[in-house]
Amino acid sequence: MEEEFTFEPSTWPYFINWVSLTSFLLTLFFSVISPLLCPIISPKYYSLGDQKSHCNTMLSSTIHAVVSCSLSAFVLAFGLLGTNRLFSKSPLGFAELHIALGYFVADFLVCLWYPKLRNNSGSMIHHLAAIIAVSMCLFNHGKLMFFVVYRMIAELSTPFVNLFWFLHSYNLKNTKWYVFASVGMVITFTLCRIIVIPWHWYGLLAMIFSPASFANNLIPLPYKFWSCTTYLAFDIINVYWLSKMINGAIKLYGKRKV
Repeated sequence: MEEEFTFEPSTWPYFINWVSLTSFLLTLFFSVISPLLCPIISPKYYSLGDQKSHCNTMLSSTIHAVVSCSLSAFVLAFGLLGTNRLFSKSPLGFAELHIALGYFVADFLVCLWYPKLRNNSGSMIHHLAAIIAVSMCLFNHGKLMFFVVYRMIAELSTPFVNLFWFLHSYNLKNTKWYVFASVGMVITFTLCRIIVIPWHWYGLLAMIFSPASFANNLIPLPYKFWSCTTYLAFDIINVYWLSKMINGAIKLYGKRKV
């Protein structure tokens, strides 16, 4: 049992493999073909101006969200990460992390390409924090994988966010779909990104500062630091985004009531 927890230096197959490379290339591919598909869906695409850049990333972000949430729900529901939250060698868990790494790196580069997205500091910090969190878990061979996979469920709100943005940008605010997207976005965002914050921090801090984590330097100090830093960044950004959603929902409800 002790050998299972011996710290090993990272190797490239753990950090980058065909899964992460495929995810990276597919994300870039979807970002390239989106400008060709969006005008087919609606000719109004051409009138979006610099907002077209966001539209070009919606396909890849929605696909990643569906895949990521499905994998997270599956491995957590069936206990495929094991009973030890300090350490996991789950192949499916590693596959999810490699998919996420490829997506976030590619989408980060796409955001750098578009000035409109590049100037969105919240999204840029979110992507950078995600890259660091996933990379550190892979670099340390699956240590604290449970917490990374659990937080991936936060992507459940992404399809609703994208649908809301699509309906808003295409001036479809007076439709039932717009109300559905608004309510779904706020509910999933609150449930998957905000309510889990206290439980996540309690579990994470109890784990990284437990006696077991200090034995044989199971969790190196830099990993502890970056784990806390990245999750703190996530939570601050998510609370800020939720406040904007609630303010928008109040304005929408007020207008409809009038």
